[in-house]
Amino acid sequence: MKNKIICLIALISFFHSCMKDKGNYDYNFDLEPELTIDTLPGQMPELYKTWDVGAKITYEPKVEYKNGNEKNLTYTWFVMNYVYRQEQVGNSLQYPAPDTICTTKKLDYVVDLTPGNQYQLHLTVRDTVTGISVSKQFSSFLPIPLPDDNYSGLFCLYEKDGKTDIDVLQSPRAMILGSNIYRNVFSKSNPTAPLTGKPVMLEYSYTGRWFYIFTENQGLRVAPTGLQVMDTWENGMFYNAPTTYKPQRFMSLNNTDFLINNGKLHVLYASIAGDRKFANPIIESGELSPFLSSSTINTYRPVTGAISAYQIVFNKTKGAFQPFYNKGVNFGQFNSPTPDVLFNVNKVEGDPVYINTVNGGETAAIMKLNNGKYMLNVARFYDVVDDGKLTRYYKPLDGLQDLANAKVFESGLGGPAIFYGAGNKVYSYSYTTGQTTSNLIWEGEAGDEVTCMKILPTGGYPSGGRVLWIAVWNEAKNEGKIIDCEINPVSGLLELQVSAWVGVMENPTVTTGFGKVTQMMIKTMYD
Repeated sequence: MKNKIICLIALISFFHSCMKDKGNYDYNFDLEPELTIDTLPGQMPELYKTWDVGAKITYEPKVEYKNGNEKNLTYTWFVMNYVYRQEQVGNSLQYPAPDTICTTKKLDYVVDLTPGNQYQLHLTVRDTVTGISVSKQFSSFLPIPLPDDNYSGLFCLYEKDGKTDIDVLQSPRAMILGSNIYRNVFSKSNPTAPLTGKPVMLEYSYTGRWFYIFTENQGLRVAPTGLQVMDTWENGMFYNAPTTYKPQRFMSLNNTDFLINNGKLHVLYASIAGDRKFANPIIESGELSPFLSSSTINTYRPVTGAISAYQIVFNKTKGAFQPFYNKGVNFGQFNSPTPDVLFNVNKVEGDPVYINTVNGGETAAIMKLNNGKYMLNVARFYDVVDDGKLTRYYKPLDGLQDLANAKVFESGLGGPAIFYGAGNKVYSYSYTTGQTTSNLIWEGEAGDEVTCMKILPTGGYPSGGRVLWIAVWNEAKNEGKIIDCEINPVSGLLELQVSAWVGVMENPTVTTGFGKVTQMMIKTMYD
């Protein structure tokens, strides 16, 4: 009781002192200070673009401090590694200190960061009197390009006026590729030994970190820095080079390079030290279609007992999808289907027109039946148990305009939309939306021909899976161009969304000055 009386006296004395105090205080118990930073990305395109070393970046954020004194605010702009993890310091693990790049409200910074790295950009605003603070992560994926002799972007293999070469287009819409165009990069790096013959295929090994360039006359393995030739088809690329030269499809997956040549699969295990040669073809009767899966094994919380194939192929002689397992000498076979499946993955009806891995790991195959009609067969071999129920969709494609005239197809893991080019038009079709007809998403002028397409791969950046490039050639004008679009990977329609974050308000945009591009591939500055 005595303690309670003492506390009550102290509390009364405190309020009495406050009432008598005539000092310079500004109390308002009804209005708490509220500190915020504007989070609308469309108002800060500079912070979502690729930053070049030496470039000057300026941006002033919108900061609101309701019921507070802005004179008390301090501002700290800082960057940290995109993958922010602990580092060994002496005998302990510590998180590295962020790099402060500016201490004023307006960001005014000349880029001095490591080329080829990627960063996060943050701003912290703090009231030094009240201690109230707020932080904003403006860009979670801020890339710094490599030097010019290690190109990144959309690599375009082309022919023009009897010459074969490579142009590199960097697209601001893609966010991670920069904003330059590099012309004739192979011949500039190899002036005495340019590419010969018509272009066939251009690919990049994400495991071996090298390019493959195939023309009708030569096959090369090329280093990314300086584009110097490492090996040739005849010398260094194979243990025993195939006598028939007919490269058809390449895929880099599971730390392994896969190459289909003349209907046969060759495998190179990049994880084996000192081994960068393709082995003899996998033993199999029949001819493989030019299809290789881009998704086979899920390494993050996989389904227990899921199919663990290193690669999936389609044997068009047998009409069968077949798994290939690590270090295998031949192909396996999927389990016999249950009676209620939509189709038999071991005996698919028709001839393959186009097969690709789409929509987060599903395999979509457009098949032409004996009666001339087209069917879409969709199965899933990725992160599922082979219980005899691998099929997902089986749809007639009678309503798809110009499909019989289509020569170019493209699709991606970002969604179920499939794009195809026929003449000077590009159509899209999505098999999950219920549509029965195709959508015309782009039409060129008379004489234009769509020669190839490429979708930006999915990844940890907002534009992943949302950028479609269309290569167009006009024979009469002897000129080519690249159509740069943002698409919705589910509906297959053009959609302006993340492009606006980097200030690209047109959809599509057109870049001219190209040859006849026969294949495009992506290499980012981190590959």
